[in-house]
Amino acid sequence: MQQNTNSTLVTIIGIISVLALILAWTAFNRTGQDLENMVAQEVEEAYNTTEAAVVDGAQAIENETEELVNDAELFAARVEARTELLAIQARIEAGEEIDDIQADLNAVEADLERAYTNAEREASTEWNDVQAGFQDIENGLRSGTANTLEFVGGTILLLEDEVRYDDEN
Repeated sequence: MQQNTNSTLVTIIGIISVLALILAWTAFNRTGQDLENMVAQEVEEAYNTTEAAVVDGAQAIENETEELVNDAELFAARVEARTELLAIQARIEAGEEIDDIQADLNAVEADLERAYTNAEREASTEWNDVQAGFQDIENGLRSGTANTLEFVGGTILLLEDEVRYDDEN
């Protein structure tokens, strides 16, 4: 008997709840606003916001990746140029022909220029300093001054600024 009373009571409460929901829905629709349209609009806005965030995030990742690639290429070009300048410095000290050295110096400068072209704006100032160093080396080679080795060493130091060596312990 107790279970019949509980089942009947639960059924009556369920019917009253459904009627209250229908009554609330009808009352809300009488205010002049359609709940279905509002829900659809909110869902569409949430979708558009999420889509825009995903697109912005993907674009930011792509830009950062491209910047990292350019930085890595510039770093590699700087290390290569530094190594080649060390070899040129040794050739100058050995008294090798200026024409041979000049051709190799121009090739190193051209390779660096290509690498700096893809780099960020802040690298343009650095490139101007490196290019001035190459100009000093070329002028020193042409005039045969004793400062040529200093110019090569100074340009090597400019290229070495960003190269870090981690000690392995």
